[in-house]
Amino acid sequence: MGDFKINEKTVFTQSGSAEPAMGSTITGIPAAGVTGVLPVGVTGGSGLTALASNPTVTLGSNATFPAGHPIAYKMTEVNGDAESTTSTTYVEAYTALRITHALSDAANKLIFTVAATKMYCTNLYTGHVDVAKTSAVSSGLSTREILHIMAQEPEVQGQSGFSVYSPGVTTEFTYTVVIKSLTGGGTFYIANGTTNTSVKFSLMEIVQ
Repeated sequence: MGDFKINEKTVFTQSGSAEPAMGSTITGIPAAGVTGVLPVGVTGGSGLTALASNPTVTLGSNATFPAGHPIAYKMTEVNGDAESTTSTTYVEAYTALRITHALSDAANKLIFTVAATKMYCTNLYTGHVDVAKTSAVSSGLSTREILHIMAQEPEVQGQSGFSVYSPGVTTEFTYTVVIKSLTGGGTFYIANGTTNTSVKFSLMEIVQ
């Protein structure tokens, strides 16, 4: 064991095969004399307050976010563009409502939201609105359709709804809004009219 002292104050101490350690009473290391990268074990202390109260920080691609944190958001919309269908299987409503996205991590989830105005069906039928991949338009991705419209002409509805989807892979997919009439014989209308009508589609990626 050996100690290095100045004026009877321990600067360094060493015992056995252990690495030398700085004396516990040393204080006031001048900031100008500290260079390089601080070791992982450095914590706390008012001297480590390096960020302003409202800092502008650019996160690197390796930043880690907690579960439940949204890390991506995309939205698109159409206005004054009426569409309709008599199909009993899903068809794409608007090519302008396509969103392309790839998960940053296969474990993450997507939240789809669709909001539309002036929707109704003819002949006492029901219309459905959902989200599908452009590669498989006829297959809605929700356990249940995002919007279930039972309004009859001339009654119209404006509604919004959402669903959660787990792609399970980081492959890039293009998603789109799809519509159908629940049974044959009825026509389903969405955003019917050229004024004060809109359909909005958004996607959000959530960390798991």
